[in-house]
Parts: sequence; structure tokens; C-alpha cells
Amino acid sequence: MTEKRNITKEDIYLKARLNAEGVRYRVEGSGKKRGGGGFILDGCELPVMVFPNPFSRLELIYEDSMVTITDMGKTIGTGKVAGSGIPFISIPLSYGCHNRAMGLPCRYCNKNWGKAGVEPITPEVREQAVRMVDRAVSIIQQGWRGPVIFSQGVLPPDQRQEIDGLLENAMSRFRASLDKDVFRDLQFAPNVYPPDDFDDMLRWKEMGFNSVLFDLEVMDTAYWNAICPGKATTYTHAYWKEAQEAAAEIFGRGRGSVSSTVVGVEPMDSLVEGIEERISKGVYTIGYMFYPAPGSAYEGFRPPTAPWFVKATEKIIDAYMKHADTQDVSLLDDERPGYTQRGRSLGNIIIEDEMTRRLQEMGKLPPGLPDRGYAKALDWGKMKRPYDKE
Repeated sequence: MTEKRNITKEDIYLKARLNAEGVRYRVEGSGKKRGGGGFILDGCELPVMVFPNPFSRLELIYEDSMVTITDMGKTIGTGKVAGSGIPFISIPLSYGCHNRAMGLPCRYCNKNWGKAGVEPITPEVREQAVRMVDRAVSIIQQGWRGPVIFSQGVLPPDQRQEIDGLLENAMSRFRASLDKDVFRDLQFAPNVYPPDDFDDMLRWKEMGFNSVLFDLEVMDTAYWNAICPGKATTYTHAYWKEAQEAAAEIFGRGRGSVSSTVVGVEPMDSLVEGIEERISKGVYTIGYMFYPAPGSAYEGFRPPTAPWFVKATEKIIDAYMKHADTQDVSLLDDERPGYTQRGRSLGNIIIEDEMTRRLQEMGKLPPGLPDRGYAKALDWGKMKRPYDKE
């Protein structure tokens, strides 16, 4: 077994390369044929998600559970096929995207929800939400800890008033099933559009939510209007930001107001400036590296290079370090289960990895990645969803 060690800049650069360039695949020995997926880098324990690119310099060689990464035949890293578990649980309350139904989906998105004429909330969807809540309760009772996210999708305007009822039905099952201390410890957040009335968030807080996700996705207003046209037809960029700041006031700075951002679809300067402006207002940003997903409008586009991803990440973490102590709990010391918890790592994010690297350098975290009990949720993805084909 490889000894745990601190994360290095070279580890983060390698992960960025694998995400940015994609890989070719080869299987040796008796291993099964593979065409995508993820693995864990040896020693530093960083999870990596990769996508196939038949023209990449990089090749992944699978031999049983071991992975060798080569660049034009030279070995540049090793790892193992091992589930890193589920760092968050997502419970869809609908399977609709009204933006896609209007022909205005976000350009980087390839989810096929929301086809015209498809009902987003059906009895089957409601029953599935109940089953997913019950499965989540079981996983939590086994020791899993992390954020539990409730996704509304994008409902048509005439159905958006249903969100409170959908949220209350789901949260009531958690409240009834979980120990009060465990319930209080977890991060529960609706991942929805901003409400017309910010006081709606006070009702969400009474239900037991302690956070909210309003995903801004793009920092520059002009790029946001072009890349997320459906969102732009509902509320302005400024309104989304105002809603995020209201969430920080209601639920707390940092973990209480969270936003996802696609890193690599806008210039670095506006990205970094936008994220620093958000964290200064108490809004924590999750930065997913752009991937030209098949079926999206950006299929076939090139992501930025690995040096671009790394440089942007370092600038973002500089901003996080600058504003760390202005959050409700310092980003340098936050151990609450959730998106701001120290030592988190996802396969297509390196921002958290750079934060962990610096905390290890400061002596605030041990080598490798902390055990967060994510493996308890390894079977989460096996659940059949209403829109899955037979």
C-alpha cells in the first residue's frame, strides 16, 4: 500500500492535465475494457475524473485495479481504481429543465431533461424522491457525512410555486428519521432558482435547511447572458448575486450561501475577480473544470490548458485565503460536513485540492485526504431514476 504523503503542485498539475487533455485507454492482463471513469492518484489520494480523447498524448494503462499514466510512453503517475465514495447526495425533486424546453439551455450542459412536452413532476418522480430520501437516511445512519442537496431542476413559471411543498415533503422525512444532533451537523441545501421574494428563504430555514445553492455558473455578466441564456431570461445576473448575498445573511457567510461555477468558459481575469467579489460577500464558490460534454452546445470545444487551470486556481485560493477569516467559520478551520469542509476533493475540481495542499504545508492537515466516510454512499449511484431507459 502506498504511503500517504502531502499533495504537491505536481499532483495538481497532473490532475489538471488529465482533465484538460483527456486520455487514451489501454488494458493489460485480464482487466476489463474501459472507456472512461476515474481513479485515485497514489500517495496524495486525489480523485481524478477523465474523459476519452483518442488524440491525447496521455494514456491510461489499466492492469487489474492498478493504473499507470504515461505521456508518449513515459510514466508520469500511478494510481488505483477505487471508489472515492459520494461527497454529496443529490435528491432531484423534478426532472425538468424549462430552459431546454424553450431551446435555451446552458451551453456547457448536456442533461437531456426538460424536453418539450415532458412533464417534470409526475407521481413517479415524487415516489422516487421519497425512496432517495430513505436511502440517504440509511447511508447517513451508517456514518456518511456531507452535503445533502435538493435539486428543483428548472420548473416552468406556472409550477415554481410548488417548490416549497416539494422541499417540505422531503425535509420532513429527514427530520423524522435522523437524530437531532446528526440532522443539525449535516449541510442541507436546496439547489434552486432564486425566489421572487427573499423571505421564502426564511421558510426554508424553518424547514431545517442551513444553506442554499444559487448556481451563478459564470462570473462575467456578458458571458453569462450568452452562455446561460435561459437563466438570463428569468432574472438578471445582478438579481442572482443579490439573492446569494441575502442567503449569506439568512444562513451564514460561507457554507450558508454556495454557488457553482464552470471554470474555463470565460477569461481568467473576470473569473478570478468575480469569485473574489463573491467570497468577500460571504458566497462560497465551487469551481468545476470545464469539460466539452457530448450532447452540449460546447461539444468539441477545447478546455483551457492545464497551466491555465492551475494559474486560475492559485489566484482563486489566494482570494480564499485573504477572506478566509471573514466567513462564519474560517475556511482554514472549517470541519463541518459540507462544501466548505477542509480536505474535500472531487474528480473534476482542483480548487479544493490547492486549498488542501496549502493547509498541509501550514501543518493544518495531515498527509493524504481525510476519511470523510464517503464510501458509505458508494451504492447511491445504482438507484434507478424515472427517466432511465429499461
